[in-house]
Amino acid sequence: MEFGRKVLLGETDKVIVITCRVFEGNPADSTLFCLGVKGYRRLCRKGLRAVTADRGFQSRENREWLKGQLVDRIAMPFRSRGSKEGGSIKGNPGTGGFCASGTAARAE
Repeated sequence: MEFGRKVLLGETDKVIVITCRVFEGNPADSTLFCLGVKGYRRLCRKGLRAVTADRGFQSRENREWLKGQLVDRIAMPFRSRGSKEGGSIKGNPGTGGFCASGTAARAE
């Protein structure tokens, strides 16, 4: 669906969809990333060891936020050259997803 709603899916590292949010309109994926990760944490009640996401979620702010959350491994491809964050995005409009791998919460 190109216009109307956007669906954000969150998966475990075993490819099980555990979160699903529907947004009106077409907000940028990068603006939904932290919300999706927080939803995973709230549901699974675990710290995160690794996060992967498609390039639509890529932003300097999202990477810095994950580092501040003590995520060890981050896999988000950089956008190609040309746009604010590195390039235009082509793909499946209206959907976005990320995968998080949890582990027991770290002792601080």
